Amino acid sequence: MGSSPQFGGKLLRSFRLSARLTQKDLAEKARISVQTIVRIEEESVLYPHKNTIQQLAYALELSDHERTSLFQAFRLSQKNLMEQLNSGPKAELIGNEVTTSNKQFDYDVALSFAGEDRSHAEALADALRRHRIKVFYDKYEKTTLWGKDLYTHLSDLYQNKACYCVMFFSRYYVAKAWTKLELKAAQARALNENKEYILPIRLDNTEIPGILSTTAYLNWHGETPESVADALLEKLGKVAHVPLISERTIMDWLIDEVQLSNGRIGIDLGDVPGVKHFMRMEKDQEDWEAWYGTWFQQGFTERMGFEPTEESVHYALEKYAELAQ
Repeated sequence: MGSSPQFGGKLLRSFRLSARLTQKDLAEKARISVQTIVRIEEESVLYPHKNTIQQLAYALELSDHERTSLFQAFRLSQKNLMEQLNSGPKAELIGNEVTTSNKQFDYDVALSFAGEDRSHAEALADALRRHRIKVFYDKYEKTTLWGKDLYTHLSDLYQNKACYCVMFFSRYYVAKAWTKLELKAAQARALNENKEYILPIRLDNTEIPGILSTTAYLNWHGETPESVADALLEKLGKVAHVPLISERTIMDWLIDEVQLSNGRIGIDLGDVPGVKHFMRMEKDQEDWEAWYGTWFQQGFTERMGFEPTEESVHYALEKYAELAQ
C-alpha cells in the first residue's frame, strides 16, 4: 500500500480487491450484510463500530499492520466528515453586510410565554436547539437564573440580550405579571430598532396592549415547530444545518451496530455522570421502544453533534423492530 493517507471505505475496498473478493463474498465471510459493506465502502457511514472493523479485518486476513491502518483510515474518514459538517459559517452575507446576531447578543432568540402555554414554547425551543440557534428558554437556564433578581435580569435580557424576541400571545399571556414585564422590556427595545424585534405567534385572538392589530404574526395552529424554526433561521440570516449524509443513512448504520451487538446497547440515564447502563431487551418487553429509542437518539447525537429529528428516531425504531422479530 502507498504511504499517502486513505479514507476507510477506499482502503477497505483496496484490501477486498487485493483478496479477490466481491462485496457479497466479504459480507458472507464477515457475517454482515452486503448493504453494510456497500455503505462502508461508499463512505456513507461515519465510523463503523470497532467490532465491525475487526470482523472485516479477520475476514480479509489482514496483518496487524494492515488492521491498524484500517482503523486509522476510518478515524481519518470520521475526522474529515466532521470537519466538513462544522466548517460552515455561523452567519451568511446579506447584501453587503454580515448578520451580527452572534457578535452582539447572548441569544439569537428569546422566548416569552405564559406558563399555561409552556408546551408550545418548549416544542419551539427544542426545534431551535436542533438547528443550533442560541435560544433563551427559562427551563434551559435554571442554573443561570438561580439566585438572581429576576425583575432586573429579565428586563435587561428581553431588552438587550437577544437578536429577536418571539412572544406567544394568548389570553393567558395578557393576564400574567411576568409576561407584562417581558413585553414592556421588549417594546422598549423595539422603539429603538430600525427593524422588527418582536416576532408574535398567536395562540388565540386575544388583543395585546401595545401591539398594533396590523402587526404581522404567525398562527401557531397553522405552523409546526420546525416551520417556525426555519422562518427564524431566515430572519437570522443563517443556513439550516443540512448534513452531508441523510439522517436515515446514519440511523441505518446504528441499526447495523445494534444488530452486531445482538441488541445489547448502553444508554446514559443521567444518574451517574459519564456512565452508561448496558442491557438487551426483548421486543415484547414494556420499555423496549423507550430503551432503544433513547439509544438511537443518543448514538446519533454523539456521532453527529446535533440531535436527530423525531421522524428519524421513529424510522430507526420501526426498521429495527422488523429486524428484531
